Amino acid sequence: MLRSPRLDAVLAEARGRYDFVVLDTPPLLPVFDSALLANAVDGVLMVVAANQTPRKLLGEALNMLDPGKVLGIVFNRDAKPMFGYYDAYYKDYFPEQAVTGA
Repeated sequence: MLRSPRLDAVLAEARGRYDFVVLDTPPLLPVFDSALLANAVDGVLMVVAANQTPRKLLGEALNMLDPGKVLGIVFNRDAKPMFGYYDAYYKDYFPEQAVTGA
């Protein structure tokens, strides 16, 4: 089904109707479907479980993709407050819970 011309037609119709079309797929390495879909889309955002996904697996997954299609990497489930990476100035943008770790 993922190799059928119908998929290309459905994606082309969606591109014509919407500014952005987002396809949520299973993980890239254990499920080959995602690699097939990656060939049919304009760009790929790789979602990675922060502090859980081994770098080697991330590297293998990225090697399966066309580098020109990789738009970026989203680190999901990171428990560290974002302002700790930059400056305490940004702490005002986060709820008090995130600052105290409660």
